[in-house]
Amino acid sequence: MLTLTPEQRRILSEKSGLDFDLDLFDSREVERYFAYYTGPARESFSRWLKRAEKHLPHVREALSRNGLPQDLAMLPFAESGYNCEAYSWAGAGGMWQFMPYTGRKYGLTVDWWVDERRDPKKATEAASKYLAFLNDMFGDWYLALAAYNAGEGKISRALEGANTDDFFQLLTRNYRLSHKTRLKTETQHYVPKFVAITKIFQ
Repeated sequence: MLTLTPEQRRILSEKSGLDFDLDLFDSREVERYFAYYTGPARESFSRWLKRAEKHLPHVREALSRNGLPQDLAMLPFAESGYNCEAYSWAGAGGMWQFMPYTGRKYGLTVDWWVDERRDPKKATEAASKYLAFLNDMFGDWYLALAAYNAGEGKISRALEGANTDDFFQLLTRNYRLSHKTRLKTETQHYVPKFVAITKIFQ
């Protein structure tokens, strides 16, 4: 476990735009990502920052136009390091890491000839609409972000199986769910990872 400096701990304790309550988290998870990105992965994070510079103005504009919190501009760091050419092993593409079906659902052309998931402006507009939909659906940014990672169907089934509509209760009850319904480790860590990144930007 990496040790945080007093300054890093001060930053972690401050409020962010989405007003996440770190007291509700296993703070060790947030601290682990915070320490990692400001320590061993600092050079990589600096490269991501440089890569993001040309995209951040239109990302922030799209979020504002769609009535979304500005902190969501940090999401492509968690997804791809703001790499428009990124592809995951599961087939997600672009800096917002859309799966083909979701990309098409939100207006992106994804076929053998064109892949608009790699178009930063079109993909940002699609991501803004998808995030707005997820927040409307769940009424909670913790769940909306988890659904962005795992899919709204997966989160809905997990909530039903755990008999809760609360993100943190879902995490504590996750072990009770069937193997098929249970949240993957990646999804459980996704929100703490995002929170750590937003704190770095403070």
